[in-house]
Parts: sequence; C-alpha cells; structure tokens
Amino acid sequence: SLNITLVPKNGTVMDLDNCLKVSIDALKGIAYADDKQVRKIVAQYGKADGVGALVVEIESIQGG
Repeated sequence: SLNITLVPKNGTVMDLDNCLKVSIDALKGIAYADDKQVRKIVAQYGKADGVGALVVEIESIQGG
C-alpha cells in the first residue's frame, strides 16, 4: 500500500491524480517490480512549506 502526501511549495495546487501517476510509475523497480502490485493508495495534500516535497510511505500488505 502507498500513502502519498503532496506538499506544495506555495499555495498553488496541482492535480493530485497527475501526481499519483508520475509517483507510482517512478517507484517501479525501486519499491516494487510492477505497479500492478499496488493494492491500496491513500493520497492527500500537505500544507505548503515554501520548499515542496512528495512524501511516500510504503507498507506491505500481508496475504495480498
């Protein structure tokens, strides 16, 4: 499962679904062999911090 938080640099907010696609594809070969293995995604915006970040937490789902 993936828990993704998009932390914008400023008040400008981009489409969260676009961020998800890019992030999930970028983790292929690093966090999992194929993004078909991802069974759960939680996505949210964080508070703008003047820097910007993408925070990704990965958890194994047992029996999945």
